[in-house]
Amino acid sequence: SQKVPIVFDPRMGARILGYFVDAINGRSVSVEGRSFLKNKMNERVANKGITIIDDPFMSRGRGSVFIDHELVVPQKKHLVDDGVLKSWILDLRTARKMGLESTGHGFRSAKSIPSPSCTNLYLQNGSIETSDLIKSISKGLYVFDLMGYGYNVATGDVSEGAMGFWIENGEVTYPVHEITIAGNLFDIFS
Repeated sequence: SQKVPIVFDPRMGARILGYFVDAINGRSVSVEGRSFLKNKMNERVANKGITIIDDPFMSRGRGSVFIDHELVVPQKKHLVDDGVLKSWILDLRTARKMGLESTGHGFRSAKSIPSPSCTNLYLQNGSIETSDLIKSISKGLYVFDLMGYGYNVATGDVSEGAMGFWIENGEVTYPVHEITIAGNLFDIFS
């Protein structure tokens, strides 16, 4: 067991981002009241360079809409702007419970009532390439696959099986598998 920096393959971004979004979902924040971010609005929750956006009007986006399933017009939202939490993901029910307005994120399936969901969620590109991150690490891990689901929305703790490559002196050296990575989303996003 050791503590080392981790570089996640860009394809892992959606999975890690999904954990974070679950914590700012109105259902987790207001209805269940269990999110580790529930009292963090307008506070730094990630590294200064991290911006997370949900854009319902993205050209050719898979989740692009002009109106949500509750007839609310959504807006492009900076959920996290330069590391600071700026918005929840709210439908009418969760917004009412929090004394706020819906953010236009009320979506449903054919068999369910609306609940807060994202449209086209993305992490804004940073200025550092993955290869440059790897070069900056003396000992670490490059993760390209996660297995299982070990996330606690109440604490932000993550523990999952992983596969990847060991990094030594800025170089990818050999494959690693059957390992467990563990940490907290605050650490992952800082």
